[in-house]
Amino acid sequence: MENSHPQDLAALVYNKLKINKDMASLPGLKVLEELFDCLFYASMCKEESELVKVTITFIDPKNPDPNPPVYIVPERWSFIAFDKPVAMTTKALAKLSKAADPSSSTLAVYFGDDNKLYVWGMIDQAMHYQNFLNYESETDSEQPGLFQVSVSDIGTLHVLFDYELLATLKQNVLVKRYPDVLTIGPISKILKKNAEFLKTAIKDYLLAKHPLEPYTEWENFLDNLWIQTFSRMLIKIQDYQHGGAILIADDSIDLDVKYRIHYERLTLAMIAHAKAAIDNYISESEIQNNFKAGRRSVSKQSYVAELQSTHQKKGTND
Repeated sequence: MENSHPQDLAALVYNKLKINKDMASLPGLKVLEELFDCLFYASMCKEESELVKVTITFIDPKNPDPNPPVYIVPERWSFIAFDKPVAMTTKALAKLSKAADPSSSTLAVYFGDDNKLYVWGMIDQAMHYQNFLNYESETDSEQPGLFQVSVSDIGTLHVLFDYELLATLKQNVLVKRYPDVLTIGPISKILKKNAEFLKTAIKDYLLAKHPLEPYTEWENFLDNLWIQTFSRMLIKIQDYQHGGAILIADDSIDLDVKYRIHYERLTLAMIAHAKAAIDNYISESEIQNNFKAGRRSVSKQSYVAELQSTHQKKGTND
C-alpha cells in the first residue's frame, strides 16, 4: 500500500490484537498511533552521528510474564526495570537506543492510565531470538510482551508478533504480504533442484549405514536444510550493506570470472550435518525404544553413539 502513514500501521496492529487478544487490557487505537508516530520520527534522528536503530517490546510492567513455562531455561529473557519510567519521546528513544543494541536487548514500553506512553525498562537475551530468525539456531525462544517493533532504517518499522512478521512500513509504503519465493514457486523449484547433490549423498549414506531408515522421511529435511543455508547467505550479504548477488547457473562457459575459486566447505558441511542429524535421531530413538521396552540402563555403545552424533550435529551446524 503506497502513500501510507504510521496511523495505517497502527490500525493494522490494532485489528490483529482484537482478533488474538482480550481487548479489555489492550491499548486503544490512539495509543498505538502515538507509538508508531514516535518510532517513525525517531528513525529520522541521529545520536552520536549515527542513525537510530532500536527495538521496543510492548509489555505490561504490572504483569510482564503472565504464562511462564514449567521449566525455566537459563538463557530465558528477563526484564530490568528503571528506577523511574521515562516518557516516550523521539529524543528519549534516540538517547536510550545507544544503550539498547537490538541484537541483544529491547526497550520495554507501555502506557499509563492517562494513555501516555513510557519506557519502563529493558529486556535482555534478545540474541537467541535473532539467532533463530537468522537460521543460526534450531531452537526458538518464547517472546515477551504483546508485540515487538524494530527501527532498522530511516522511516522503516517492522512489527513482529512472536516470530511472525506482521507488516513493514518503509517510508510511505506499507507491506502486509510477503510471498515466500524460497519455499513456493519457480525460484523454490530451482533451489530444490540445486539440492540434488545433498540428496544423492544422503541416499547413499542411508543405504550404507541405515538401510532400514526410509529416505522419504528425510527428503523435506534436506530441502529445508539447503533453503535455510541459502537464506543465511542472503542475510549475511544484506548485513554487509554494500550490495551483493548470488548467481545460479548451469555452467560458467559464458561468464568471465576474474578471481575463480572452488569452495567446497559449505557443501561438505551440509552433507556432514545431515548425516549427523540422521545418526542422532536414530541413536536417540533406539535409546527411547529400549526404555519403553522395559530396559533400565543404556548400553555404552548406544550412549557413545548418541553423544558423538549430538556433538557432530552441533559442530556442523556452527
